[in-house]
Amino acid sequence: MERLNVDSPLDRARTQTEDPRAKTRSNLLPVACANGSLTPSRLASRATERVNCRNNGRSDQNPFLREQERTRCANRGWLARRTAESNPFRETERTRCGGRARPPPPPPSRRPERTKCFARGAPQAPSRPTEKTRCGGGKAVTTGGSIVDCGFSLSSEATQRPDVAPLFIDAVETSGYPGAVERKSFALDGGSGTHLQAPSHYVVGGRSIDRFSIEELVDVPLVVIDCGAPYVDADFVLTPEDIEQDERRHAPIPRGSLVAIRTGWAARHYANRDAYYNVTDWTDIDESTGLARLHFPGVAEGAARLLRDRGVVGVVIDTMALDGPGVSGALRELLQRDAYVVANANLKEELPARGARMTVAPLLVAGAPEAPCRLYARVP
Repeated sequence: MERLNVDSPLDRARTQTEDPRAKTRSNLLPVACANGSLTPSRLASRATERVNCRNNGRSDQNPFLREQERTRCANRGWLARRTAESNPFRETERTRCGGRARPPPPPPSRRPERTKCFARGAPQAPSRPTEKTRCGGGKAVTTGGSIVDCGFSLSSEATQRPDVAPLFIDAVETSGYPGAVERKSFALDGGSGTHLQAPSHYVVGGRSIDRFSIEELVDVPLVVIDCGAPYVDADFVLTPEDIEQDERRHAPIPRGSLVAIRTGWAARHYANRDAYYNVTDWTDIDESTGLARLHFPGVAEGAARLLRDRGVVGVVIDTMALDGPGVSGALRELLQRDAYVVANANLKEELPARGARMTVAPLLVAGAPEAPCRLYARVP
């Protein structure tokens, strides 16, 4: 009789080799436990199931492989959303399943304050007081104190010099711009409203509007020379003696500053064109313009020369020009010595004689000898 080759369970356990997939399945147990698909009560039954399904490699017939496949698919999306660094819940689950918890990250260290020098042991500079800031794109600009607008708005009815064309505003069709409510075009003169005059206005080869540096226009130390505003006569002329008297009363004019000559003329008369022009005799014709002579406060040529000797970057005045009736040469003196002039300014009474800072923001037109500008003063 032929003997059947049937191994007993004991012989089969002695001769059977270890399945390499068993180690892979045992490594995935903590993952399944962390995901919640395997509970501790089912771990014992899985050990028996693993022996019975050891020779069955197909996932559709092996319940353990089906559980493993479902866990892998669930973890793929779960791990994409949560990482061990940003999810403390995962760290807790890994610890419960036998993993090692990652220690919490240390608190961020504060950046040390800057010192006066880089030598070790140098004393630290005192902390600066907190200042208000204004956002402008890029970096914030400190604006400690109050900001005073020292210019006039442009409009077709605004007061202009007689030889300056008025501002022209025209509506533009918006059909070519979907969603646009209103569009306008502007035609204006370089001397419209509050405007800056560059050296190229009178000097051949002089600097134009776009060739001034930031240091000459932004946050410049301001010196205000009060001529007795608001009660200044139309024939008043600022002389070098008036400037020296102002320096004795307050302080010397520092080099690199911007000098504002406050007569109060624009504050009183800018809204009234006839009063701002102040034509006293219509038969008195000004040869430089061919129009009736205007009467407003001005600056003597010697005073302009003294200001430039002090090293100022520019002069601001609240009249139509530096050259008043009966005087001339002040504007040319400053422009020939590479300074700029701002006319039609609104120099208010809250501007102190010393201590304020001014920013001049002209319309940046390449090669322009003059252009309208905004004028701001920061009062401490």
